[in-house]
Amino acid sequence: MNQYSVGSLLSGWSIGMGEDIGDRLSDKTLEIDTSKKDYLPPLWGGRRWQKGERAWRIEVRYRREVLEQKGVPKLYAVLSHLNGLWSYATAEWLKLTTPNPEDQTRSPWAIHPLWIALGSIDWETLCHDARRRARLGQPAQSR
Repeated sequence: MNQYSVGSLLSGWSIGMGEDIGDRLSDKTLEIDTSKKDYLPPLWGGRRWQKGERAWRIEVRYRREVLEQKGVPKLYAVLSHLNGLWSYATAEWLKLTTPNPEDQTRSPWAIHPLWIALGSIDWETLCHDARRRARLGQPAQSR
């Protein structure tokens, strides 16, 4: 696990990126502030993000070997199993918990509410809706 910062501000983590499965969490608003990618926030407008709020990105990377073990070796299979892959990544492989100072054993710590929300994203419906709109010539929008 690597932790990144800009000055004294946490900018993100990368976990297991050289392994069969990896995860990267990054503060996109901090990245915009430091890199001057001012074109990004207008793309988020109307998507439950308000100016002044922090926007974080989570990226999960699976190597081909893991996808084959999970029975989804081809792109079309991955696209039809996004919920299962996402659930594995956010419920079994990696968890964000709320520390309990009275219990040094991490396994019983409560799952952080943000992680619960992230884990409940329905990727298959979102992607199905985007593919349907693309076939109809409509712009794809995230919820």
